[in-house]
Amino acid sequence: MDVFNVSYRAAHPRDVLEIAPLIRLAAGEMMDFLLQPLHQQLTVEQILARMIQSETSVLSSQNIEVAYSHGRIIGMANSYPANLDIITEEMQGLFQPESLAIIQAFNNAKVEGSWFLNILAVKTPYQQQGIGTSLLWRTKQKAWEVRIYLLMSLVTQSDNLTAIRLYQKNGFREVQNLVIPPHPQISDRLSYILMSCDLTI
Repeated sequence: MDVFNVSYRAAHPRDVLEIAPLIRLAAGEMMDFLLQPLHQQLTVEQILARMIQSETSVLSSQNIEVAYSHGRIIGMANSYPANLDIITEEMQGLFQPESLAIIQAFNNAKVEGSWFLNILAVKTPYQQQGIGTSLLWRTKQKAWEVRIYLLMSLVTQSDNLTAIRLYQKNGFREVQNLVIPPHPQISDRLSYILMSCDLTI
């Protein structure tokens, strides 16, 4: 794939059908588990699409930058102020208690006062082409332009060595390991780390 044919822009609600699969790609089985009680009639990607179209969701298209090539979205970054990650009354009515406990564990693992990179995803054929680095750089710029954020944070799977190397190369350091409440439907091998970096451009 020719990286020089890749362009970047802010996402639009009409991009939902292309963004939702990328979010699911990045989040993997954890996303499927968390949304499981909600998709008796909707697929996980349909639920994600609704969240992307919502102006109040942290997954809103307003919080997403996309990479595209030849008119197709091939990567995305979802980011926002870390203090926006809270369990709302609406979520309490939608999610099962065991799902809420896991969501809370992720929410608790934040660097206070930071800009949070929630999801960074690039389609497999386009990986190792510098697209993830460019999306990460654009996210840093977005946070830096707000002026009040001195740090950026993120959570990634501890066995995702490719992602960890990318983040370390771009100034991120490990802050702590996350303790996720055990559940029989979640693989024991899933573990996560919180990372952060200084926001310098």
